[in-house]
Amino acid sequence: MPAPITVSVLAALVLAPAAMDLVRIHPFELSYYNALIGGPRGAWHRGFELTYWFDGFNGRTLEELNQKLPPGAELDFPNELTNPMTLQEIQTLGALRGDIELGGEVKFHGRKYDRLGHVWLQTQDSKATAFTRLLFAMRP
Repeated sequence: MPAPITVSVLAALVLAPAAMDLVRIHPFELSYYNALIGGPRGAWHRGFELTYWFDGFNGRTLEELNQKLPPGAELDFPNELTNPMTLQEIQTLGALRGDIELGGEVKFHGRKYDRLGHVWLQTQDSKATAFTRLLFAMRP
């Protein structure tokens, strides 16, 4: 085999598995973990974060929020570790409806609820608290 063909075959053998993995996890490329750790499932079981920077907050998710949240909906954040700034930026850019009221951290003591609000529940382990883990485990 001539050298250029050998190099091309070797390159294809090395790159093909990673390319197939990227196709499989698209559009969540930031969640890539290779086969040595067992892919995303193996990484999850070993305590690695699977997503960062709201990468799952794609067009489909925004469309669903815009369709399902009622007019003037209040969207609260259940702990100080979830950063609403990204949602505010998305709303400023016009991808999230402007009538959705982005609240701060949910306060349970001293707050009078006159309606049932909505909660943005971010499930990254590094941002989870005992309360948000409980919310995540509950069924609506």
